Amino acid sequence: MKKNIAKQKLLIPKDSIEKIIINNKILTQSLRAKAANQLHNKHSKKSIRKVCLFTGRSRAVIKKYRCSRIKFKELAEFGVISGIKKSSW
Repeated sequence: MKKNIAKQKLLIPKDSIEKIIINNKILTQSLRAKAANQLHNKHSKKSIRKVCLFTGRSRAVIKKYRCSRIKFKELAEFGVISGIKKSSW
């Protein structure tokens, strides 16, 4: 989970230093290729996973609350999450 948070912090704005280096035609090709590789590694979407903040569980994570379905149910039962009630029909 700490690794995931660290990767999220690595995401930087679009007009980053790497993009400036890549688009600079004066620099050598090897330097531009190295910058492109670093940019690709930083912005890899597969490396960042949605995980529960409480348990670290990666499956069945509710995006809005950033917690797993199991923890969400527990929090809703105890009234920690406001506006959530058990549905019945």
